[in-house]
Amino acid sequence: SANVPRSPVRELLEMEPETAKFSPAERTYDGKVRVTVEVVGKGKFKGVGRSYRIAKSAAARRALRSLKANQPQ
Repeated sequence: SANVPRSPVRELLEMEPETAKFSPAERTYDGKVRVTVEVVGKGKFKGVGRSYRIAKSAAARRALRSLKANQPQ
């Protein structure tokens, strides 16, 4: 169990505990849910899904992808 998968939301909150803030869910016109996560000083990322949990996870994945791309190796 060396490589246990972590949820994107947990990984983001561990990476940016003070600056990652999730918005309340917004309903889109086609019945989906949109969630925005703002990482203070690094941008806003949107996620859309069938439920709040899926949308929140999608937003966290987008934020992580962007943050990891901008990190020095």
